Amino acid sequence: MNISQLLTYINARHTTAFELAGKLPGGHQDGVYTLAESGGRRAVLKQLFAPRALPIMRRLHALGYPTPDVLYDGTAYDGTTYLVQEFVPGAPMATLTDAYLDQLFTLNDLQANLNAHPAANALESWSGYVYEAVFARTSVWVTALCNQSRATASLLTELRLATSRYAATVLPNTDVVHGDLHSGNILVEHGQITGVIDMAYAGYGTRAIDLATMLHTMDSNDYAPVVHNRLRALVIERLGRMCTRSAWPTA
Repeated sequence: MNISQLLTYINARHTTAFELAGKLPGGHQDGVYTLAESGGRRAVLKQLFAPRALPIMRRLHALGYPTPDVLYDGTAYDGTTYLVQEFVPGAPMATLTDAYLDQLFTLNDLQANLNAHPAANALESWSGYVYEAVFARTSVWVTALCNQSRATASLLTELRLATSRYAATVLPNTDVVHGDLHSGNILVEHGQITGVIDMAYAGYGTRAIDLATMLHTMDSNDYAPVVHNRLRALVIERLGRMCTRSAWPTA
């Protein structure tokens, strides 16, 4: 279903009068579009999402976490899923500063202990996915990378050797995990984080995964050492405190 057909379905299903106002940057997997009604209301349309993410997003929003509120959701007649969310102000964060890092840590703490059933579906959580990708090597991405080139396969072999001593680590399944937290998914305005977007595949696990993802996507040449080091230190401290393995590295 193309985007025009999907919007026609949404308007009929939810008695709205949205018109397509443009495509937003990002949303590389499924596409993200801005919508507008004649009365001035604006919204964001995202195709495809994980059903597990909906109650998580709504609960976080109720707690004051700046993920956009879900206005409408559903499945079109051809099976296409969709989310219509409120439009939040701000532009993607250009650089993670020390001040933004303080705000990010506060938001990360709001994700703590929100999984009422941490023992359920552990292998389907983000923590379970990390284990499968790093240690069990069952992720389709690992297979694809192994087959990409000889150099890539060699790099993965070295990574396996480097991580093998941590194979007994059990990551918690207690927190909310965004799953793709990077500066492009954090909106800022006037020095404040105004939105954390693209949570359509949020799940449970350890919230340290989101901090580790931020650390991974940082180009050290663009960030002050104090920012990089503070983020790295919290990832190590948080994982070391929450994991069952006692020999987690401290440096």
